[in-house]
Amino acid sequence: MRRFGVRPYPAGGEGLSGYLLRLAELNGLVSLDEVVAICSSKVSNRGKPERWSLSHVGEIMDGLSQRLGRDCEAEAQQFEHQHTVQGIEDPIRMVRDLRVSTPRFCIDCLLENEFLDWRWSLGHLAHCPVHRAPLIDTCPSCQSRLPWASELLRKCPNCKTPWDSQKNPHQQISDFEMNLWTQLTEESLGAADALREVSAAIMLVARPFDSMIAPLNRFPATSNLWRVASTAYQLLQDPCSGSEIIRKRAERNEPLGFELSLSQRLAQVPPMKGSASLATNPPGDMPEILLEEDKSEFVTNKRVQLNWDRAIRDLEYQIDARGLAQVIGIPMTELRYCLENHCITPLNNTHVVRQQIFDIRDLHCLSELVGQNNDSGASTLVSMNDVRLDRNLTSYGRLLAAVWSREVKGRLFWSNNVPTIEIDENTFDKWLGAELRTQCSGNLECYRVMAALHCGKGRLMSLVSAGRLECVDWVIGGRDVITGASYLEYLDSLDGGSRGAQ
Repeated sequence: MRRFGVRPYPAGGEGLSGYLLRLAELNGLVSLDEVVAICSSKVSNRGKPERWSLSHVGEIMDGLSQRLGRDCEAEAQQFEHQHTVQGIEDPIRMVRDLRVSTPRFCIDCLLENEFLDWRWSLGHLAHCPVHRAPLIDTCPSCQSRLPWASELLRKCPNCKTPWDSQKNPHQQISDFEMNLWTQLTEESLGAADALREVSAAIMLVARPFDSMIAPLNRFPATSNLWRVASTAYQLLQDPCSGSEIIRKRAERNEPLGFELSLSQRLAQVPPMKGSASLATNPPGDMPEILLEEDKSEFVTNKRVQLNWDRAIRDLEYQIDARGLAQVIGIPMTELRYCLENHCITPLNNTHVVRQQIFDIRDLHCLSELVGQNNDSGASTLVSMNDVRLDRNLTSYGRLLAAVWSREVKGRLFWSNNVPTIEIDENTFDKWLGAELRTQCSGNLECYRVMAALHCGKGRLMSLVSAGRLECVDWVIGGRDVITGASYLEYLDSLDGGSRGAQ
């Protein structure tokens, strides 16, 4: 084919993939893949426009100029501009690229205008603002996902049902979504914060019962994405919806048999994203939120690979190290001690803590630790900021690791959302003494001693000058060290010699 017989101009707002599809239909071609192959042999993923780079768009337009027999500079500017609109890609958003992989459209608009608006390819938008109708990616009659076939502009390529015979339900649209449509221009998709909120809410709706929701590069190929996006807007507008999701998660985790407080904390991970203040609808104006089963297509490949011999639902039990730290209520730096002590084993083979993935069903040992009763005599409560831990050169994470692994006996609970360990006083004193002697077996860097004593460099220098602490190779501004033996003697003098008697 040297030139296309029918050579229309693109309509205002028409996207490149939609224009190529219309060109294919008018010239007797069957698919987007076929017309792109005619325009350029250098474009990969010819039938996946969401994967086209800006150079791919240039290659297609160069070939299109030859096949149309005219200068397509104006058309190229239009399509290249759509490809680079601010906000389409955002590296810190839960869905980094908002473009979808399958065609989406409003049936009423398509029948009236006979072209595909480029804005319909943005997956965070659920409805057409003109007709208040869903942007469908699935045939309402046969429920099959729509392909990039040229007959798509007239009928379903799968069941051949014409669009003019399809029922297109009109629905209520949230003010949040309407505000995003209003902000959407040829220059920008709108406020970055709002797009991040919507993106996070969409991922939460797609995986409502998942303990670990990881970012995706782009929206996956899925059916009825508009339903997911529409429910996400409801989630953002109804301040009670987050609590409802947490309640349903907790009910779903009941068969695991975890202690109640631990089960409730698991139900709150990942945390609810979004803010009701971004929308203006009163909470009662939107229909009740209906949650479906987790969509496995919204899971990253690395997680699926870890789950190859398990049921699909088992994916919801996966949790990353950050989520596990949130459940316990400790920083990642403290969780590291529990992992080094093999309190729980990751599913994947990596030593990078932030990349490790766990199964929450392996938390039964921690649940027993939370649920057990303290039958000892005098006990003490230890929290994250306990000065006794600092002074003895140890940390809360090390104590938790010892209790979790049953090296010492104790009980974990949460007081005002703060993780607290109840432990026998004598047991705790012995454990502190063992920790201190281990740390003092060598020299201690000055910054560790200053942190332990809650003092500055001046106070430390005065202790050294007074002979209370012994410093090795004292150099002002350098990384000086204090002998462990002198620090141990100093603490012993503060305790009146009781430490030496232990």
